[in-house]
Amino acid sequence: MKMFSAIFLATVKEFIRDKSSWFWHLIFPAIFVFIFGWVYSDPGEQVFKIAIIGDLNTEFVNRVVQKFENVNSFQVSVEKSLDEELLKALDKGEYSLIMEVSAIDTQGIEDGRRQRVPLYYSTGRHQTSMILISVVNQIIDQFQLELAGLEKVFEIEPKPVQLSTKVKTNTFTYVLPGILAMALMQLGLFGSVYFLSQREQKIIRGLGVTPLSMKIILMSAILFRLLIALGQTVLIIGLGKTVFGVEITNNLMTVFMVVVLGSLTFISLGYMCTTFVRTLDAGQSLMQTVQFPMIFLSGIFFPKEFLPSFLKPVIAFSP
Repeated sequence: MKMFSAIFLATVKEFIRDKSSWFWHLIFPAIFVFIFGWVYSDPGEQVFKIAIIGDLNTEFVNRVVQKFENVNSFQVSVEKSLDEELLKALDKGEYSLIMEVSAIDTQGIEDGRRQRVPLYYSTGRHQTSMILISVVNQIIDQFQLELAGLEKVFEIEPKPVQLSTKVKTNTFTYVLPGILAMALMQLGLFGSVYFLSQREQKIIRGLGVTPLSMKIILMSAILFRLLIALGQTVLIIGLGKTVFGVEITNNLMTVFMVVVLGSLTFISLGYMCTTFVRTLDAGQSLMQTVQFPMIFLSGIFFPKEFLPSFLKPVIAFSP
């Protein structure tokens, strides 16, 4: 027990004396809480336009419209019928959702019969639509609680709308590019940590006294990571296409050029970051500091439309 206590106290003292550990393990998480708390608790709200198909002369449609108008995030437009022009407007982004309540049988509600509520969304803004559909579900659940108590009579039926392209898509189609971008970012940023390891072990200094120039060493490392990035691309897109049926809408040469440009961007960013630190641990911490904001502000995990407007220029500038 004495040996354990001694080792434990030595570990505590080492942590207290290491000011960088204080920063990365305690202060840095607190900074993140303040930054993201400040960003995502912004009082400004995004407004999403939703079209409700129905006749305002009926009491039921009026109650539905009023329910949605009470939600500050929704701007409600009432249309008498669903036509091609309205679906085109949805596909172009003029509407976020279209909910068809005109076919609901009010007598069926009183009898407790299940009523399907078609809810149209654009596949081009899939992430945003999924969140909004969840919100609509909550509103409808609350509405039916007022109408029929605990009995579930309404069932939201999401219907994807895709008019601008003939390629059939699925949910994973919108996830795959984010996975590829994240893999390229990880390779570019954390691949440069190996350079820090070599520098810390004085391998780079040793190579500096040989006929090899630093330019050749650096270019060979960049080429290697670029080939790994292309391998990642083939693997990720190949699995997505063969296993999950993802369709590539762009020319493969365009995809190749974008991957090369993205890879070189993150590789350059990674090597640039190594110039600000001297140790391997500090380098890994710095890479995480650079990585996290790009992940959270890129739209991979949640739609960029839900972020405050003042962050839009930051998002556009971020790789």
